[in-house]
Amino acid sequence: MKKGNNLFARMDYRNDEIKWDEQIIQRHLEWAKKLASERFFIGGGMESGPPCCLFEAKDISEAEEIINKDPLITNGLYRYELHQWHMVVFSENIFE
Repeated sequence: MKKGNNLFARMDYRNDEIKWDEQIIQRHLEWAKKLASERFFIGGGMESGPPCCLFEAKDISEAEEIINKDPLITNGLYRYELHQWHMVVFSENIFE
């Protein structure tokens, strides 16, 4: 992670009106792998909440630009909420 960048949390909500499409899911996974190779990125789901991802970006504009390239979003399978993650770091050497 780069010092000075911000973390953003994207919470995803399924659009049941759009049919599930395995090709879109495959393109989403490719998008996620590419993003993870370029910057801090983790994704998954919580036991009692929506799927989400946490990733770094310079600012909210860049975060939205990143999200709007995800095939899950561009194809309407999910809508999202975006929140800046205000981080407090207790671990040493996180910024390398």
